[in-house]
Amino acid sequence: MTVPLLGKWYDTRIGVPRYLRSRPRTGNLGVKPESDARLDLVSVAFNNPEMVATQANLLASRLEDPYELCVVDNSSDAVATVEVASVAARSGSHYLRPPALPVSVRRDPSLSHGLTLNWAYRNWLAPRGASFVGTLDHDVFPLRRTSLIDELGGEVIWGLPQERLDDPSIWYPWPGLTVIDARQLDLRSVDLRPDSRRGYDTGGGLLERAVSISGRPIAAARPRVEHRYQRFDGSTDPQSSYVELIDDWVHVINGSNWAESPWTAGKVEFVKGLTGPPTN
Repeated sequence: MTVPLLGKWYDTRIGVPRYLRSRPRTGNLGVKPESDARLDLVSVAFNNPEMVATQANLLASRLEDPYELCVVDNSSDAVATVEVASVAARSGSHYLRPPALPVSVRRDPSLSHGLTLNWAYRNWLAPRGASFVGTLDHDVFPLRRTSLIDELGGEVIWGLPQERLDDPSIWYPWPGLTVIDARQLDLRSVDLRPDSRRGYDTGGGLLERAVSISGRPIAAARPRVEHRYQRFDGSTDPQSSYVELIDDWVHVINGSNWAESPWTAGKVEFVKGLTGPPTN
């Protein structure tokens, strides 16, 4: 066995479980919500404080649900981390800097994102006991006044359905815009890791692995979501050329510019034109 394989084995068997049990590098896990009838939201930030500020402002003016937002900062840039923390404080959001991911995990963006969300579920969302919980990418914004709890319509999960390549009849909610009725699902069973061998990205194992409060497999109806892509004048690269419209929401796509593109800054301005300024 080579050293890299030993390192990956160690990260999988020891590093990841230790990560999920670890306390944040920055932030307070002990703050309880004001009421169990609230919606708790987690937004994973990555190297773009402007996205965090825009999202927090638009949520404050357009999301009709009584909610609390936690910015989970997965940034790799030290300067961005300081700015994201400042933005969260100014907007009244909770802020957590999760523990460092195992080395082999950091090289895989989908796995890194999935494990960061798993950590947030186990250490922030589940212990707080809110009736509803949700996750957002930090470049997802409400276009107009809306309610995520209403989107659920009594179901256990709402989100943009994705299809698994190993079995297209199996759908899973994209975790960049998902809300869950936590009164029906055991949040500690949530596992959002991807599995490239079976053809699904971050969140693909949720419906397969999660169980209800009673310990039984969950039965979730496939959400009906109005979904389309809108062309942004740029390159032909999908990460650069389109924004994603999902019911009352817009997804910048690559808002953090993790897949480096010269068009990202212009696309962000284009999306701001779609959303308009926050309203009281």
